[in-house]
Amino acid sequence: MRVCFFVGVFPKLSETFVLNQIKLFLEKGHEVDIFSLGKGTFPEGNSEYQYILDKANVKYLVNQKNSLLYSYIKSSLKVKKKFAFQFDIIKQISKKNFIAVKTLCNILSQNNNYGCYKYDAIISHFAPSGYYSIMLKKYAHMDGDIYTIFHGYDVSRYSFLAKWSRAFKDIFSESRYLLPVSFYWKDKLVSLGANENKIIVNRMGINIEKLPMNKKNSNIDNLEFISVGRLTEKKGILDAIQAVYQSEAKGRFNIIGNGELKDKVVDRVNNIKKSESKINFNLLGAVPHQVVSEKLLNSDIFILPSKVAEDGDKEGVPVALMEAMASGVIVISTYHSGIPELINNNVTGFLVHEGDVEGITNVINAIKNGEHDIVSIKNSARKKVENDFNNIDEVDKLIKLIESK
Repeated sequence: MRVCFFVGVFPKLSETFVLNQIKLFLEKGHEVDIFSLGKGTFPEGNSEYQYILDKANVKYLVNQKNSLLYSYIKSSLKVKKKFAFQFDIIKQISKKNFIAVKTLCNILSQNNNYGCYKYDAIISHFAPSGYYSIMLKKYAHMDGDIYTIFHGYDVSRYSFLAKWSRAFKDIFSESRYLLPVSFYWKDKLVSLGANENKIIVNRMGINIEKLPMNKKNSNIDNLEFISVGRLTEKKGILDAIQAVYQSEAKGRFNIIGNGELKDKVVDRVNNIKKSESKINFNLLGAVPHQVVSEKLLNSDIFILPSKVAEDGDKEGVPVALMEAMASGVIVISTYHSGIPELINNNVTGFLVHEGDVEGITNVINAIKNGEHDIVSIKNSARKKVENDFNNIDEVDKLIKLIESK
């Protein structure tokens, strides 16, 4: 089977789920092309990324000298009538992406080998990639059924929904299937006008086999806390810091990730250090996935108090929560987006309402005081991920869906 993945940026550290999905398609013997609007960065020596580079064909549409398409940019912009397509939606949304997509259409349209860009499936991560895939299929010699995957911001951020309202109509009608990562987002797509019969939930799971179970016994007198994710408003990192700080616990809090709230996080931690805090806050920044896995194996409590950001941005189902649960780390999160589809309160982890710092603190104190059957919760969490969020199973389901036509 020949498959094209269309993404916004490749590779992207905060989107390892895309990397893992592509790798599984390659491991199962499928031919893969990757079209990306921009080139990202990734830690050197990452085996998954290197495997993809060795096996897949990666095409970047960025206006850079190292772009495969750079030499075509200027010539395509000079074309007046021949390729005057109806790209008004892309123009409205992003001038840079308009140039990139129109450039690629120009190149594909002039290619005499008509079978060169024929695919069994075009898997588009996030709504914009779904729309750009439609443009390539409509105006260039690119062919294949489009499967658009919706993750979070692309069905929640207020400004995005306003700008893309016209584009959503095309995405809904031209995609063979719409693949939200949660039932929460399935309901949202229906509310936006999508045909429910075209919607199939496809989880972004994890490779459970690569995450051994944390067997360590928690030392309630010296707890190891951890948080992994971008330092953004929707991740609720400032709530997590405050909750741990005001709890009865002693120990360390490892915070992994970078983002726009970094300065505020640093200021908050520095202020805490001036007090007689019982917690040692350790800001590690962005680290390779292997380091994350090692930290999880030595952690007791994972905190991710997700919330709706001011601009409306919401989570999907955070992969970081799945990895923590699979690793035997107790998770504390919130009733937010699709998270309750992963965490059953008091069974596979703990949930509080968004912004409820006191609620998080109370859970921490209860764990410290031995009020919960931690072993049972750890085992139930691992089983939940194995059964419902295993990326091998999810990719197999997607492959069967593609082959069902």
